[in-house]
Amino acid sequence: DATAAAAAPAAAVAGPSIAPPVPAAAAAALSAERAQDKASRRAQLEAEKVERAAATGAEKAARRAAHEERAAQERAAKAAKTAEKAARRVAHEAKIEQERAEKAARREAAEKARAEAEQAAAAERAAALQTPAALALARQLHAFVVSAGGRPPGQKRG
Repeated sequence: DATAAAAAPAAAVAGPSIAPPVPAAAAAALSAERAQDKASRRAQLEAEKVERAAATGAEKAARRAAHEERAAQERAAKAAKTAEKAARRVAHEAKIEQERAEKAARREAAEKARAEAEQAAAAERAAALQTPAALALARQLHAFVVSAGGRPPGQKRG
């Protein structure tokens, strides 16, 4: 039938003298066969088109899912990094606070020791002033100042 189909246009162009005319029944069968081939080709193309669209849709969905998974991983990594930064900052602030407390305790201990040392030195000076030699020296100084016409230390004018 394919050879007859190929010969039919040639016969039409060359005229009836070269090839005998195709009977009407054969022409109708050939036309039906062509229509069937055409419909079959159309159906096949449509099926391929649907298949490509489905494949494209699946690829898009797969790409979207991969992208969303990657974005979720990035968000999780960022959240973990932020939490780590916050933990480091809290630890650092706690360390600074501890150092401040230790420094304040050392300062307080130093001030207490200094006050005790000053108190001991004052007591020592007071004890040294109470010795007989110191008392005699204080009396001599008082007598000298008064004889010179001045006023003794600690006495108000008047």
